[in-house]
Amino acid sequence: MKTTRHLVWMHFLLIGISAMLNVGCGKVDYIKEADFYFTNNTDHSITYKQGFEKYSMTPNSTIVINKTQSSSKDVNSSFDVPFFDENGSIDPFIIKFDNTKCLLNTPDTPHSLLNINSYQNDGKIGERKYQFTYTFTEEDYERAIDCK
Repeated sequence: MKTTRHLVWMHFLLIGISAMLNVGCGKVDYIKEADFYFTNNTDHSITYKQGFEKYSMTPNSTIVINKTQSSSKDVNSSFDVPFFDENGSIDPFIIKFDNTKCLLNTPDTPHSLLNINSYQNDGKIGERKYQFTYTFTEEDYERAIDCK
């Protein structure tokens, strides 16, 4: 009798586990993608480092960084900037002009790499893909101070 009861409970337990696994397998994750264009509209070389990535730009040049992130089924143009660490936080970092002048970048800095509002939203360029442009200007260079 005791064995039969255990056997019945085992069947219910297996049915419950199976149902939970099937619900989890039916989940669909969505992504959205963006191309971030960085344009150096100055006469100065620019370097900046975030995490293990180092970026170098010659005067009057452009680089592109592609970023993919999680999304809902309905994609929109709200994006995190490309410089989040793996935990989703942003650390301030320094932009160097000609390796002589430095500009500290934080999310609150005017015209900041860390603030999506400082980017031009170039719109949707694919079904789930957007394009943004950040432009380094002479005003950025003028705000920079001598590096220590």
